Amino acid sequence: MSDNLPADQRIRRHRILEKTRELLARDGYDGINMRDLAVSAEVATTTLYNLYQNKDNLILAALQEVTDNLFLQIESAKLSGIDRYISAREKVADQIASSPNYTLAMTRMLFNAEPADPIVKVVLGQGITAQKQRLSELVGTGDLPADVDLGFLARSISSSSWSTILLWSKGFVALHDFPDEYVRVGLSILKSTIVPGSHGMEMIEKRLRSG
Repeated sequence: MSDNLPADQRIRRHRILEKTRELLARDGYDGINMRDLAVSAEVATTTLYNLYQNKDNLILAALQEVTDNLFLQIESAKLSGIDRYISAREKVADQIASSPNYTLAMTRMLFNAEPADPIVKVVLGQGITAQKQRLSELVGTGDLPADVDLGFLARSISSSSWSTILLWSKGFVALHDFPDEYVRVGLSILKSTIVPGSHGMEMIEKRLRSG
């Protein structure tokens, strides 16, 4: 794990991954190559290949760092239950919209991936698992019924999230509208399962009206 590396190596890896995201955000997937990235990150090209083997692995590592940081932000926020659920969805939506070219690069990699490819686990697998964990918390607060099929609900919301990304990428949703649409679509699906009259229902309806 990178946490066990000496400080200078952690700093170097963070710089490499940060530059990877910057180049992706600016030039997209096709506009990035290992040589240019090495120059930008102030490391030798051989260092990049030694660390990450190829461009896709490097992009995946850059994505994992963003995912980990986003998870830490969500977990560190002093929120719980439906408030944390809505906040988490808003943070994810803002992260996606803040770097559209990067999001498109990730989407391209995902849709071209084989089921066993690492990006499927990082983007889809971890996303569904995190979704189930947040939904499970809503069962604990009484906002979701105890017999709800968490797996099905998590997959349904994740599916709607990717549908929203696809619609945006094809021009059916404007970038400035994307965060609100992303949040509202997921909450609309969740609302169909939320216990009527619960705090969760109240907060979801309030958030949907505010959009």
